[in-house]
Amino acid sequence: MLKRVLSKMALHRFMKFGFGNGSVCSSKTYGYEDVELGRCLAAVGVVGGDSRDELGLARFVPFSPLQWYPDPPQWYKPLLYYTTPNVTNDCCSNSAISFHYNNAKEFYVLEYIIYKLKIFGISKSQDKLPAMTPISWTTFHNKKTELGKTALNEIWSEKNAISSNVETKPKFKT
Repeated sequence: MLKRVLSKMALHRFMKFGFGNGSVCSSKTYGYEDVELGRCLAAVGVVGGDSRDELGLARFVPFSPLQWYPDPPQWYKPLLYYTTPNVTNDCCSNSAISFHYNNAKEFYVLEYIIYKLKIFGISKSQDKLPAMTPISWTTFHNKKTELGKTALNEIWSEKNAISSNVETKPKFKT
């Protein structure tokens, strides 16, 4: 799959010799516009270059990087223009330019990962946790029992408020 970035000369050749010229470039308004543009550019003498990085990884990726792992989509391999093996197991170049077929949810995830997630540079030291306050077993047991009774009373009162034909259960003593 070959994506293009147009140089000034490529755009000039497209506009001067191809655009609006039905004998050189298709004027149909349906189909795959990127494929048609590639055909048109080839017809006006624009030669495509290799846009991969020094590791052979794609800079123009026809799917979301979230769809890569554990393997790229099935439809991807037959469309590859360059077939050198990917020895890094990465989906795309660290200098990627574009991704295609993303949905809104994926954009939010990518935006979070790229702009908000801070893996390095946490300013507060996380070496020590606050000191624990010792608690006795009886205090813990009494608190747990008290919380349990309160929670059960709330559940029963909510249940009774929702359904009036349910038999009222006696409340626990708190």
